Amino acid sequence: MEYVDEDVVDFTETKVFECPSGQAANGVHYGAFRLTGNPVANAPIVYGNNGTIKFSEVNYPSTWAVVFDTANIQQYQYTYNNWTPTVDTDADKFPDTHSGVLVYLWLGFDYNGARPRVHRDIAPMLMVDGHAERLEYVAYRGSFVSGTYEAHNYFRDDI
Repeated sequence: MEYVDEDVVDFTETKVFECPSGQAANGVHYGAFRLTGNPVANAPIVYGNNGTIKFSEVNYPSTWAVVFDTANIQQYQYTYNNWTPTVDTDADKFPDTHSGVLVYLWLGFDYNGARPRVHRDIAPMLMVDGHAERLEYVAYRGSFVSGTYEAHNYFRDDI
């Protein structure tokens, strides 16, 4: 079967956005609203009511993730630096999901909507500059430093 047929009207309904495993799809790193006058965005994809993010505004395009595995096509991950994980949904004794998205677990919103464990605990991702990276789940989930959660650098453009 072809991935994209010339008769396709809605490309989001094609298999080109799906992982061959059938357990994930390509989604984006989502950072909510862009604050007026805020030079640092929370993610490469934001609501555009205060302007979209221009490539020239990205500080670290080679280390800022924009596309990776999510539960469904056109889904997104609520960025870990905005929606800090507070609940452990996979029983590994480490928070992986923000409590505000728990109501959407039935839609696949554990890990804030991402699928970082589908490929043997490796999360493949596309960076803003266009190259691909693989990030082990232990690094993907971030860490707690002196009791404060810190997202992995791939989810930040300020360091």
